[in-house]
Amino acid sequence: MRGESPSISPGRQEVNWIRLFRVKSEEELEEVQSGNAGVMRAVEEVRTMNLRKMIRTLYEARLKAQRDRWAIEEAIKEDSMAAGLAEGMARGMAEGKAEGMAQGELQGNRQAIMNLLEDLGEVPEDICSAIAAQANAEVLRRWLKYAARAENFEDYRKRTGRDDRQ
Repeated sequence: MRGESPSISPGRQEVNWIRLFRVKSEEELEEVQSGNAGVMRAVEEVRTMNLRKMIRTLYEARLKAQRDRWAIEEAIKEDSMAAGLAEGMARGMAEGKAEGMAQGELQGNRQAIMNLLEDLGEVPEDICSAIAAQANAEVLRRWLKYAARAENFEDYRKRTGRDDRQ
């Protein structure tokens, strides 16, 4: 029997190691039982590694959930900021428009008063200054009516209560 190779039949220990290396599921791992301390330590190590895989998977899932939550919060914050900015701009534009219109009305009334008074002659400096300094739209509207009815500058000063000139 020179050309034949001797048959090697594995012993109980080797069979347990082979079974351990071929394990594909947790159930198969549970079936590997051996009196060999080395095989049993290896079985425990495989269980620990599987547990570590499971723990790592859970940890990674937790991290993903945390990142998703942060991304959602960031998106909400950005949307809120964009909405706030748009609202602020709209409000600012409306307030600016209203302020501009109010200023325009004041300036228009001042100009109308001056136009009416110029029909009486060269407008005295004290009257020009008083008109330019007045910021109350209601007062300017009253002064506009007085300017339309005034026969001269003294009459206008009396009507406006500005006849205290020295």
